[in-house]
Amino acid sequence: MPPPFRPPASSDDYQNEALRVLGDLVDKALPVAVAVGLVAVAGSMVRAAHTGWRTLFSLHAVLVVSALVVYLLRKRISRAVLVGSLVVLAAVDGIANMLTFGLATNGLLVLGCACIFASLAFGRRVGVAALGLAILAWSAAGIVVTTGVWLLARDVVEQLYSGWSWLSQIAASSVFVFMTLTAAHAVQRRLLESVRDEAARTAELIRANEALRRAVEDRQRAEVNLANKDQMLRLIAEHTSDVMFVQDMSLRVVYVSPSVTKLCGYTPEEVMDTTIAQLMTPESLERAMRSFGVYLERARLGDVDVPLMEYEYVRKDGTRFWGELRVRFMRGSGGEITGSLGILRDVTDRKRAEEENAEHAEQQRQAEKMRAIGQLAGGIAHDFNNQLTGILMSADLVRRGIDQRPDLLRYIDFIRTAATRSAELTAKLLAFARKAPIVPVPVDVHDVVAEVVAILERSVDKAIAIDTRLEASRHVLLADPAQLQNALLNIALNARDALAQGGTIAIHTETRVLDTPRRFSSGLTVAAGPVLCLTVRDDGVGMDDATRARIFEPFFTTRAKGQGTGLGLAMVYAAVESLGGGIDVISAPGVGTSFCLYLPLSPESATPASTPATDHVVEGHGRVMLVEDEDIVRQAVREMLGRAGYDVEVCEDGEAAIQRISQPGPAWTAVVLDLVLPKRPGREVLAHLRKIAPALPVLVVSGYSHENKPAELADRGPTAFVQKPFSAARLTSELARLVRNARGVQTPDADR
Repeated sequence: MPPPFRPPASSDDYQNEALRVLGDLVDKALPVAVAVGLVAVAGSMVRAAHTGWRTLFSLHAVLVVSALVVYLLRKRISRAVLVGSLVVLAAVDGIANMLTFGLATNGLLVLGCACIFASLAFGRRVGVAALGLAILAWSAAGIVVTTGVWLLARDVVEQLYSGWSWLSQIAASSVFVFMTLTAAHAVQRRLLESVRDEAARTAELIRANEALRRAVEDRQRAEVNLANKDQMLRLIAEHTSDVMFVQDMSLRVVYVSPSVTKLCGYTPEEVMDTTIAQLMTPESLERAMRSFGVYLERARLGDVDVPLMEYEYVRKDGTRFWGELRVRFMRGSGGEITGSLGILRDVTDRKRAEEENAEHAEQQRQAEKMRAIGQLAGGIAHDFNNQLTGILMSADLVRRGIDQRPDLLRYIDFIRTAATRSAELTAKLLAFARKAPIVPVPVDVHDVVAEVVAILERSVDKAIAIDTRLEASRHVLLADPAQLQNALLNIALNARDALAQGGTIAIHTETRVLDTPRRFSSGLTVAAGPVLCLTVRDDGVGMDDATRARIFEPFFTTRAKGQGTGLGLAMVYAAVESLGGGIDVISAPGVGTSFCLYLPLSPESATPASTPATDHVVEGHGRVMLVEDEDIVRQAVREMLGRAGYDVEVCEDGEAAIQRISQPGPAWTAVVLDLVLPKRPGREVLAHLRKIAPALPVLVVSGYSHENKPAELADRGPTAFVQKPFSAARLTSELARLVRNARGVQTPDADR
């Protein structure tokens, strides 16, 4: 710590110090001087007894008494008066001695000592003035004595030659000189001490000034550093996109960076005058207050790391955004919590991307789930179709053998009806699994809508109105008419179930053009181009978001147990996806539901066509190879084709079929080929057939076709496809048509 500041000493300070030293010296020496004076007066009295009394003796006595009085009053008078009085007494004594004995006394010395004392006590000016007075006194005494105006004492000569006089003069002179030397030495020593003290004070002052200079420099550097830091923090706060803010314990904002204007639309001053409730949504505010209370209690017990939090905020214009908030508690010098420091970052885009990623992941999981269920459904449907084929073919064989028994024909028809309905169920499973062999043909959607409306009018309650607005300028698609009708009917029946208290089912079509590929709420994407928008809308109970998110899941249903399978909308999803279309679902509780199907339009040159159906067995002739691994199907088909007039040879696997077809012999009329075979799949068998007999008719039959879609078989020579299960009439009619068409283009290679 630097010494206290002392002002530098002035000349008055030195003079006062000298006066104090002389005063102290007089205070100590005056008793001795008075005692010596009293001894001298006593000596004078002894001398007067021998030589007579003189006036000088009386003056000495008066001076001694005066000195004694001054000594006694020394505590009541100032040092200046004390010293000045003694100087005056000494001067009077010197002048008196000179007037009495002239130069035979120490008067000159006494006056000189008095001048020195005056100079020491009161300064050089007073000393010079005293010297001037002394010179005047000396001069006056000299004039008075030398002119005879004042006669010296008669014993001047005796004074000069008296041993006693010399002794008294030497003693008095010694006393005066000693006192002068002592005074001068004391003043000199004190002045030296004062100089040393002043030097010490000066050194202390220099050290203090140096310490102060360093402190000032340190403070200036600290202020510069602080200013630089403030400038840097201000630049960071003004140019960063994140918002930095400080809140007190009542969550009132006491500082916020200028970036808040860009993020929230408020100026910093407006934010500091705004409550937190105005800046956050109610849900986020509730969560924020709850979290603040929890972490504040933990912070009071010790240091705590508050995790990153995400809240929804409201801008000045009312729009919302998601913000990522990082918070740290601030503490005072005593460790108490004084507020919080926060950094807010806009993460709306990241939040949206995360939600989209989550949605895509959910759609991917949904797609994987549907693929897994589809594989299971496809496998079950394939095996089931084989069994149904055997049942239908056997029923047709029995029916042909008992034409004269109407009572038995009735039961055969029951069997065929049950098998046909079961086939419809497997068709749904195959369509869902996307393994149903679909041959797309031009379909007029307006005709399909008319058929569905006709069905609805016979099946819905009279309190439900059906409103159709068919406004599409183009309404022909490449699709399976049965699959499209089934999809539309499923949506319409769902709308019917949503109108328990009555209402309206509206079916609307219109033509639109998508400029770019579009992804719909169902997760399906439609390529750019012209599309037919088929909308089915009801004003029923509607759905919440949770239900709407699951409506296309297989086996998900909101109906009571036993009242629905949950496959209806899954079938719709599979059908629309197979057409390259998309589905947009809009629904809310109490508002109703809209299903919007976006279906790619066929080329404008396409026109719907119808295929005549037959219900009787078509007979034929020729050599037919049947390749089928399922025993019941193989036996039933062989029997039916034999009764229709064909010579049938069977193979149980693909390897046997390739070996048999490669052997020489009579020409084959046709091959009935199952696609799913052991050892060698039907695809390889078909490829081998096309190498050795490009024009040989091949009728492909299968419970499903995953690897070879029917449309892909057309470029492999005369080929047709029949979906299992099939009736005897369907099988024989397709085989006869295929053989008839092939004979018009048959080549010699086909006779092998």
